Amino acid sequence: MKAVFATIFLLLAMAMAGCLDTPAVEPPEASEDVATDATASRGVEETFTGVATATPATPEEHRFEIVVPSGAVGVNGTLTFTNPTCANGLQRCFRLSLLDPDGEVAATGWAEAAERVSLGTEAPPKPGTWTFVVTAMQAAQTPFELLAGIELLVPQDNVVRRTIELGPTSFYEINTLMEEGATFVYAFDAGSTALVWDIHSHKDGQTTTHEEGTDPAINVTFTAPARGGYSALLQNTQPTPVAVTFEVRGAFRLHSHGG
Repeated sequence: MKAVFATIFLLLAMAMAGCLDTPAVEPPEASEDVATDATASRGVEETFTGVATATPATPEEHRFEIVVPSGAVGVNGTLTFTNPTCANGLQRCFRLSLLDPDGEVAATGWAEAAERVSLGTEAPPKPGTWTFVVTAMQAAQTPFELLAGIELLVPQDNVVRRTIELGPTSFYEINTLMEEGATFVYAFDAGSTALVWDIHSHKDGQTTTHEEGTDPAINVTFTAPARGGYSALLQNTQPTPVAVTFEVRGAFRLHSHGG
């Protein structure tokens, strides 16, 4: 018994003296996938497909409806298309908009250099029929898919994880919706290349930076001071591209992400 107590005492003394190392925080796993929202958070999920045949002279709209029940916390949608090359090199060839039951625009976003655009509501949605509008500006014979979801609760262990190539002087942003006091962990690993990063929010036309730095890798815990939208930003200020794996995990709803 005396030997047991002696061993415990020695371990405590070593910990207090800093002799026992704190386990290193593991960087996010490399992944080409984006995982978002626990299955239980979505009460309704629908997939819509179509083919855009727009030309410079004749932009077109595709409308898709989804019925939102009482008590939902959000509506979101992700548009993907198979051909990222727009006619005449136009960058913004797809726009995704979300209309509330009164026909008012609740959210909108553009598909630029990537093959996807995602968006979501900030305030809890009113019940009724909501409409996603896919607008093709110049995207002749381009198949697309729209995944529409209705969230019934705020996921407590949401995750967005991806490995991307961040181009020269370009950025990538993960936009979340959080309740007051909710937290997420923001981590990335860019090898030996230091990236500019921050966690910020927008309100009334003003941008507030909550955390920031220039590092090749981070693992930061952020707590929302109030209900609203919070963004995790990655920026490559170098003239050469860099591969980076990032992860945002915690209690949030995903609004959008992209560069």
